[in-house]
Amino acid sequence: TLLDLILVPGTCFDLNGGRLGQGKGFYDKYLPNTRGTKVGLCFDVQITQKNLALEPQDQKMDALLSEKRVLYFSAPRLNADDKIFGENS
Repeated sequence: TLLDLILVPGTCFDLNGGRLGQGKGFYDKYLPNTRGTKVGLCFDVQITQKNLALEPQDQKMDALLSEKRVLYFSAPRLNADDKIFGENS
């Protein structure tokens, strides 16, 4: 799809970008079909130091955003035809 940024809720996130949702798999089915940067949106207490037990279909986040910090796990994905800020047309 054409989304550049996808804010993804969750019940718990780990420090590797792992995410636990509500258990219905909506985001895990939708996210593989997107190019946008996936940002987990949460409160800081929802971020655990332990690695979450993820299933093969579980989608990892590119970053986490809480009220206290921003954590980055991967660089934004760009295609050769994507324009970068400040670049002339």
